[in-house]
Amino acid sequence: MKFSATFELATVDNNSFLKALEFTLREALADSIYKYLNAVLTRIPVWSGAERATFLNLAKQISYNIPISPTAWNGRLNRIPLGERCGTGRLIIDATKGRYSFEYTNDLHYLTFNEYKNANSDKAGSGVVGRLLNPGPYHFQALGAKAFQDYAKTVRLPSPFRHFKIKTLRVGSRSIL
Repeated sequence: MKFSATFELATVDNNSFLKALEFTLREALADSIYKYLNAVLTRIPVWSGAERATFLNLAKQISYNIPISPTAWNGRLNRIPLGERCGTGRLIIDATKGRYSFEYTNDLHYLTFNEYKNANSDKAGSGVVGRLLNPGPYHFQALGAKAFQDYAKTVRLPSPFRHFKIKTLRVGSRSIL
């Protein structure tokens, strides 16, 4: 009697899958920063340019252009360099642990003040000498977090099934008595 069999061995090509995962997560991180910046910049006014400029270092991480045209004193008061010095932005990627995030910080006093309070109502604490056209509270952090989270919910990881390798093993054509 002759017997034969065909076996299929399925394995995941880990290197291929991890490359696809890395690509997907880096793209998702860049897209999430884009969504974050679009959201927060709707809330941050342009006057001297300083407040918006705190986001420039983060925007550079994804080659995003933030339009800043100071309007203070007909554009003669340009504090973009101050804002850029006061803001930081960086990507935080640890692919071995699967961590992909970003960080934005600022130490621009009046942006921090306007995040939580109305500078027109509290002149002493804010240091504002005039009347702001767009006073706080901005709550841009909550707005940015929501934009980030809404986008993150839509991200889909690559399917490991696309990275399967199938090996076929044929056994048989022997006589067994």
